[in-house]
Amino acid sequence: MKTNIEKLMEFIPDPNNCAVVTSQVNRRYFTGFKTSSGTLICFKEKAYFIVDFRYFEKACEIVKGCEVILEKEKTVQINELMKKHCIKTAMIEASTMTVSQLGSFRESFPRINVDFSNTLSNGINNMRILKN
Repeated sequence: MKTNIEKLMEFIPDPNNCAVVTSQVNRRYFTGFKTSSGTLICFKEKAYFIVDFRYFEKACEIVKGCEVILEKEKTVQINELMKKHCIKTAMIEASTMTVSQLGSFRESFPRINVDFSNTLSNGINNMRILKN
């Protein structure tokens, strides 16, 4: 049986796309780990969970299916990961991200196209409907 992270990785339409999960409820759904902060970034071939020092050790123990990274400079770290994976488009959770957060995201990642349609949000909702 596939993990939720594997399902999300399969949902990504193209190797040049990634999914950025920032909402608390969806981070928990995919990682199985409850935090008040953190970013899950999934590429077609690998996933990463960037989390601050308060949660890092416990996340390393609990989170499976992705690499746990200690948050130092999150924007720089995400930019490096996007560059490493040759990302052109980042899908975001449009249903949970505010307009202000979207503006900050675009400013932080100027070379990346931001898919702020409901594609990712709807995909996640459809995954969550099916209980296992």
